[in-house]
Amino acid sequence: MEQVVIKRKGNPNFGKKKVEGSEETKIDLKQPEKIKEQYVFQLIKTHEKQKPRDFETGEFRDSPYQPFYAVANSGLAWDKTYVNPKNPNATPGGQRRWRYLYNYPTIWVDEQVDPEPTKEELSDSQNDLIFRNGVLRVFGYQETKLQALMLNNTFEGCERPLKNLPKEFKLLDQEKIDKEVLQELDDSFEAEKYAREATDEEMYAVSHWYGIDLGKSDDAIRKEFIQKARSNPKVFNREFINPKHRAKYVFLKALGDNMISPTIVPGKLYYVYTNTPIFDLKSSDVAEELAVNYVANVEKIKSLHDKLKKHYDDNE
Repeated sequence: MEQVVIKRKGNPNFGKKKVEGSEETKIDLKQPEKIKEQYVFQLIKTHEKQKPRDFETGEFRDSPYQPFYAVANSGLAWDKTYVNPKNPNATPGGQRRWRYLYNYPTIWVDEQVDPEPTKEELSDSQNDLIFRNGVLRVFGYQETKLQALMLNNTFEGCERPLKNLPKEFKLLDQEKIDKEVLQELDDSFEAEKYAREATDEEMYAVSHWYGIDLGKSDDAIRKEFIQKARSNPKVFNREFINPKHRAKYVFLKALGDNMISPTIVPGKLYYVYTNTPIFDLKSSDVAEELAVNYVANVEKIKSLHDKLKKHYDDNE
């Protein structure tokens, strides 16, 4: 019986052509860190005063970077390992022409010969080194792209640029950025926790430093207090545990209740109940001066603070 052969349409080799060692074939699943590893390059120039317009709508964008920006994907670079085949005994190092081709295992033009790149490969848009909204992310396995960017004369970290060109982009320390972001999240969580769980007295003390009107209701003060914590958690956390604010608030209350007075004898602080002098004053801002001396561990002031605080705690 005659065998029927069915002819298949299309290129039978489609999908088979791969340049050995190319980015597609170099992904080693036994090295998952290469897949996860990521390098983030960022443009240096920003447009803060007049941000770029959107290509489609013509409206100004939120990002201070152009939506798309391409850096050179070819040029001259110094290769410290290069050995000229015509002079193999010479000291390694020399200028070489490079060109980033997406599907090639090398960026050096003199090595991009087997096979020669086709017109289609040379014009492939994947050869472009494009920053989108100021950022270009490259994975660890994209070794040729990394090499092309780091040898670029406009890269801020280029070890030996051959041309004195303005620097256009830099490599971000992603590990450092991640740690900073995590710290910001921790600060934010801690600040809001402080603000919500603070006693009224703790809230009043730090609110006074912020300039919050203490004549409002406690709920209104608490709301503004929490907003301060959210707006700048790092500062809030620092000031919340600052002993000076709490001490100053105690002295302010005592001055307001006429338990201590700077007016009986000018330049001297008196304890009103016993009509005895306590401290020689040097400024007109009495509560501030007392709080500074409290933090400086001046014994007379620490003793006065503890006595006043005990009085208020016992009479809550």
